[in-house]
Amino acid sequence: EISFSLQQIQFEEQWSESGTVEIVGQDSFFIDIGNQAIKMEGRSVSTWNKSSSQLILDALPDEETNIFQLLIGEKQRTKVINQEISGNTISLSLDLETGISAEISITKGSYYPKKVVLDSGEKMKTVLWVQDIKPITEENLFETLPALSVFKK
Repeated sequence: EISFSLQQIQFEEQWSESGTVEIVGQDSFFIDIGNQAIKMEGRSVSTWNKSSSQLILDALPDEETNIFQLLIGEKQRTKVINQEISGNTISLSLDLETGISAEISITKGSYYPKKVVLDSGEKMKTVLWVQDIKPITEENLFETLPALSVFKK
């Protein structure tokens, strides 16, 4: 379980929120942030709005990259353009196949992420700061998205 704070900048608007993400498999994770609970399995996305009890089912386009996919290493055609080591931090500058640049800062030794930045260069930027990392409890959130119980096989 990763506790994080997230800031998104789009043009002149800024949005900040804190949350958690549970990575439960190579392409499966659960994000609890603000008023939303988001379950991602591969390219399938289920978003639960907590206040309105509304479920939205969607799929990510192949060309779209989000910050959590970058955390789990999903993007296979990512090029490392620069790497720096400063003290206890390793920083990687990345070029994604979509024209988006990214930066990942990780802790030397543990290789835990500290900070992830996605920048489209068109006044759109997302920054995630990792606050804490701990093992997922036996009762993970991935299976608890309320409205999804009707879709179980």
